[in-house]
Amino acid sequence: MKEVTLRIPEQRLDFFMALSKQLGFETVEGPATPTAHQEEVKKRIKSGQSAQMDLWQESHKQLTFNG
Repeated sequence: MKEVTLRIPEQRLDFFMALSKQLGFETVEGPATPTAHQEEVKKRIKSGQSAQMDLWQESHKQLTFNG
């Protein structure tokens, strides 16, 4: 069995879910990310220091990958 992830517009979700059920497809909804977690990530992104990002970008350039 294959697993597929789709992005469906909100206004068409009910129709799509009904169609999927009628066709016998199994639907699995992942856990929703709590709003508090989303807000914390946004806060951390805003408070991030660009100097640290610059250091990471410089370090990343120096990495070599074998493979």
